[in-house]
Amino acid sequence: MDRSALEQHETYMRICIDLAKMAKQRGDSPVGSIIVQNGSIIGKGIEGGKTHKDITFHAEIEAIREATRHLGKQDLSDCILYTTHEPCIMCSYMIRHTKFHSL
Repeated sequence: MDRSALEQHETYMRICIDLAKMAKQRGDSPVGSIIVQNGSIIGKGIEGGKTHKDITFHAEIEAIREATRHLGKQDLSDCILYTTHEPCIMCSYMIRHTKFHSL
């Protein structure tokens, strides 16, 4: 991986970390996720299980929902998912279903 690609990955991970900090500040678990397609962020998710009183309100799922609405399809095979934590089983199922290029 060349230096510019590595710097881009670091930039995206910093965004995820900032989203995770926002989740923590409002009392949720510190998890943040983004979805990138061709260098553009098309989905963001902030953990919100406690805030929304919904245990399925995971950052990865919210990012996937935003990205699929944006694209109008569930195939995210040309997208990359960045997230601050290893996805749980529920999130892993959605990740597999939407066919991400990489994680």
